[in-house]
Amino acid sequence: MQYLDSHQGLLRNETVRIPESFNHVSQFLYHCKDEHWKHLQKIAGDALEGRVQFEDKIKPSSLKLVRDKRPIELITPLIDEHIGHNDPTSEVHRGGGIFHAIKSLIQVAGGIFGGRKVNEWVGPEAKHKDLSQKQINMAKLVQGTYKGKRPEEISGWTRIDDLDSRYGSFWKNAAGEYTLSVRGTKLNFRDIWADIKIAAGSKSQRDDDLVKSLREFNELHPGAKLNVAGHSLGTMLATNALKEVDLPGQKDVYLYNPASSPFQSKEAVRDIQDNSDWNVQYHLNRNDIVSNYFSQQLSQDERDKHVFYGRFSRSPLSSHGLAQWVESY
Repeated sequence: MQYLDSHQGLLRNETVRIPESFNHVSQFLYHCKDEHWKHLQKIAGDALEGRVQFEDKIKPSSLKLVRDKRPIELITPLIDEHIGHNDPTSEVHRGGGIFHAIKSLIQVAGGIFGGRKVNEWVGPEAKHKDLSQKQINMAKLVQGTYKGKRPEEISGWTRIDDLDSRYGSFWKNAAGEYTLSVRGTKLNFRDIWADIKIAAGSKSQRDDDLVKSLREFNELHPGAKLNVAGHSLGTMLATNALKEVDLPGQKDVYLYNPASSPFQSKEAVRDIQDNSDWNVQYHLNRNDIVSNYFSQQLSQDERDKHVFYGRFSRSPLSSHGLAQWVESY
């Protein structure tokens, strides 16, 4: 291992956790915080100017991507590199590419900042977790809420017509359990304007009709067990409605590709995760830029316990889409 002087003029030689798999590198890029990434960008810039050397040659194009892009923006080219490397008919290979650039930069960062600190940035590799049937059913209910003519029944859940609102539907199953499903964006001005405000940093998007229907549900079914499921914009509408209506008891909250923005305050996420009345499960995709900031604000322990990952997809639309959650794999 090559060591560099630390900022204190000492040498740091703790073992650095270097990602060895595509899964681990993509995980690091998805969760890496901006304040940590800027250190790797500085090392990449120094390497391009000859002030840092690596054991293996890294392509200048790979170092420029690190220097100039946010980590989430490297996932699509990383996927392309991974696919090309494993395609026997393609001349694309990993050597000197993004995969090796990230590994080399982390190695150098460990020499500068110490392995212990850099290991906190990287985190251990997350293992795949299968979705439960309930998680799949919750996604199906949200999917049904997007439809112009909403289904009367989905997977044993019957829709309560009288409580429908613009964004939400209530459902009941044979066991007497209730679910509120809240859709995300459709191609209309109201929804797109809400998305623009979220992208600019808003965490207060709400819908009066959704709040009204939730209050009506609480009056009709006091003390009833309620699940809440939302997708994209619907995750913010749903959680803000829950904050306004005082529903008793613990609630299971299923967030699919939750809406977020790097311009939001950390409280946009922490207000949800730290709510003691909510048992939250996050459904994220590492190529989904919409939920990227959301994931950055969760601790490693919280990600291990509460986060489920969707299939890798080169397409940003597929990575953010609800269809990835309606089947187990």
